[in-house]
Amino acid sequence: MTKDTASFKAKLQGGFFGFWIKQWRATFLVLGLIVMLGLTALMSLPKESYPEVQLGMVSIATVYPGGNPREIDQLITQKIEKKIKNMDGVKKLTSTSRKNVSSILVELTDKVKATDMSSKIKDAVSQLSFPENVESPTVTEIDTPKNRLFTLLLYAENPAMDQHYLKTKANQLKAELEGKGAIDTIEIEGGNKYTLELLVDKQRIESLGLSLTQIAGQLQSFTSNQPLGNHQLGTMNYDFRIDGELKSEEELQELPILLGGGKSIPLGQLAEIKKVYDDKDSILRVGTKEKGIGKAAVSLTFNKKAGSSILSSSKQAKESIAAALKDAEYAELSSFYTLDLGAELSKDYNNLAVNMLSTMLIVFLIVGFFVGAMESFVATVSIPLAFFVTFFVLNYLGLSLNFLTNFSLIICLGIAIDTATVIIQGASENIKLGFSPMHAALLSVRTYKNSLISGTATTVIVFVPMLTLPGIMGKFLSFIPITIFITLLASLFISLTLTPALFSKFTKNRTSYTSSSEDENLLNPEEQALLAEDRSDKTQLENTQASGVRERIFSAIISRYEKTLTPLLKSAKTRITLILIPIILLIITVVFVSPRVGFLMMPKTDNEYLTIVLSAKEGTTTETLYAKTQQTESIIGKLPELSNYSWKLTDNTATLSIRIVPKEERERDSFAIEKEIEQQLAFFKQEGITVESKVQSNGPSDGAEIGIKLTASSIDELTELIRVVEDFKTFLKGVPGTKNVKSTAEESPGEFVFTLDRQKLALLNLTPRNFAPELYFSLNGIKAGSFTDNVETHDLKIKYADFTKEVSPDNLMGSFFSTQQGKVALASVGSYSFAPAISKISRDNGTITISVQSNLEQGAKAENVNAALTQFAQSYKFPKGVTYAKGGETEDNADLLNAMLMAFL
Repeated sequence: MTKDTASFKAKLQGGFFGFWIKQWRATFLVLGLIVMLGLTALMSLPKESYPEVQLGMVSIATVYPGGNPREIDQLITQKIEKKIKNMDGVKKLTSTSRKNVSSILVELTDKVKATDMSSKIKDAVSQLSFPENVESPTVTEIDTPKNRLFTLLLYAENPAMDQHYLKTKANQLKAELEGKGAIDTIEIEGGNKYTLELLVDKQRIESLGLSLTQIAGQLQSFTSNQPLGNHQLGTMNYDFRIDGELKSEEELQELPILLGGGKSIPLGQLAEIKKVYDDKDSILRVGTKEKGIGKAAVSLTFNKKAGSSILSSSKQAKESIAAALKDAEYAELSSFYTLDLGAELSKDYNNLAVNMLSTMLIVFLIVGFFVGAMESFVATVSIPLAFFVTFFVLNYLGLSLNFLTNFSLIICLGIAIDTATVIIQGASENIKLGFSPMHAALLSVRTYKNSLISGTATTVIVFVPMLTLPGIMGKFLSFIPITIFITLLASLFISLTLTPALFSKFTKNRTSYTSSSEDENLLNPEEQALLAEDRSDKTQLENTQASGVRERIFSAIISRYEKTLTPLLKSAKTRITLILIPIILLIITVVFVSPRVGFLMMPKTDNEYLTIVLSAKEGTTTETLYAKTQQTESIIGKLPELSNYSWKLTDNTATLSIRIVPKEERERDSFAIEKEIEQQLAFFKQEGITVESKVQSNGPSDGAEIGIKLTASSIDELTELIRVVEDFKTFLKGVPGTKNVKSTAEESPGEFVFTLDRQKLALLNLTPRNFAPELYFSLNGIKAGSFTDNVETHDLKIKYADFTKEVSPDNLMGSFFSTQQGKVALASVGSYSFAPAISKISRDNGTITISVQSNLEQGAKAENVNAALTQFAQSYKFPKGVTYAKGGETEDNADLLNAMLMAFL
């Protein structure tokens, strides 16, 4: 060995990359550490279906009992919007004013924190004044659900077991399990709160000389604690108070109501006491393939403790539930799970593990064919090592494993194996030339490291624009580049350090070599001297001896490739043309194709979940809708693929959530089943009931793919706007490929408007303010204190039994109401009329907006429907003050695509 060769070997083995090959024991120690830390991180990483993102949204909800949409829009919604629209950090305001409720959604800029803005908005809204009876606005930061496990549907086999019985059992189960083991909180749908309604007969209490307000006043005074202050007794200060709090319903029954003259009557003899749950206007029924259909049910949603694994928590929670339900208390109840994130996640990860192992096997076989078995093994090992590093870093950053990070890992599979394969292939070729395994690996790293570093950096940079995409979908997609950055950089590090060290250690030094003048001429003098030294004790093989089947195949492919490429590269004109073609195609794509493209970010696939929504005319009661649609359950019960279903009816809408058996157990896909259900329920349309059906989508957005926003400049154009909406709905229903066509605002059945004659009131020395409260209390009742059981505090409300069911305006006009001037009949001072009304008023940044929306039939192209809708809008003659803007999920995604392409440019 010459002095120059020794110097070159020392230089080659020194430095950062040489360390890992020469100090192989340290390399194996780091490898073991990576495996240990990676596995530990994998076990502790939160596993979720969807990533947790900061949505940057705040909601403002204000309740105005008895208010109609126009009143709420004018007196509440517009006031709040005007107050907060110019606040720093507010990006967009979207509001809905409907019966009893004003809802405003505030979208924030990325520069502010939702928690801080929520406090600022709350302070600003608290400065506003609203009409009497308006409850204080509730300001809430909107966040993704973090800890939800599953929903348990508890139902009774015995039809006699009503909602109250089921709620009681649900509360018992909640008290037993909440806060124990893996279970943090349990939410009973509709809440476990109820109001105790005290129903009195109007004529009877008036005959006793009482009124609603008098009884309510007595109840409030009898059912509340009265503080008496803090006073000194001896050497200590003590609190003094009157204990007036009710401890049981029996106490309430016996509560004396004063009649005057020293007489009283127990409340139980005066009023019927009835429990009314907050979701009294909802009906929940379930069915299963095994137990049959039409069972009354109650829904309980279970949440895990923060930071715990959804997989282990779900398993532990189900074990606790199973143990509790074995108690005789629940002997007559049955149950099943729905929205089971733990089970779905477990299935997803099992599929992911199988797919990744299959992919790694395919990679091993392909690389083994082109390079060699040992080389393929070493290259394939680099993939899980890179993933272990990714798991560790994700855990350190406080992120989770979810479908986007998993998708990113799959993307990285091919890219990561390329980096390792280049190093291994280079080292393998060096060994063929005669280098020792150590020198072969060192020279391969030295030759390719700059190309691999620059290539990986280029790939990483390509994904950087995804961090800047707009909207909520952009925040979700940001998890893809983060995961790819970590995995590719980890793969690069492992490929340049651990992989060549493993190759050097596990590859035997050959006793022969093959000479290649073409490859040897590329070596510098120092490398040639080292090659000569490594060849000194080896036998040279002829090329014919070294050529195997693999080499002969590659030689044929390379020869054909050279013959095709050489003529193209000789002509300067051809070279310029080949360079310009992709540039021109890119410009055409960005400028002309991208704005017109329609695509779905999260397309629907064949899965187990279907949703059917039946909608009657606005104002239809729950009982009426149930009577009209109860045959739906028998139709669904006959589905051969049915696993279970839940059917919830609220007001004019019935939502049927169906779970079918897994696709491995059925012959039809979910879209064919959906089509059959649509056809079987089509007769409802003749009864004025719309039927919407859809298969669950695979992402955070499950809105309508097609949509257009129709706007009015003021409330005065609302009637014209509604007419335009109907025209667009009619058109969209006729476009092939559309289904579930609807608008975001439907006409309500109307409203009865009562007008009080000011002159007649004046003759009685009354004003509307004297008369209206009594009328309101008669119809809606009066809050009269509260009652506390072992779990919750419940409101007491006293009402006339006469007005608890159907209320006729004619009967109301004939009723007498107590005033300061005695009893006055409503008909003597007023009249009523009927007027049309709208179910809700929606605003988009202050502009009245109604969206016309549609889903797509399976296989229909969004771009075709959007083009037809846009053309219709452009040719439509809009009345003054009414215009349109594009909308729908496809348009939102198209904007996202444009932003992505521009960011890449």
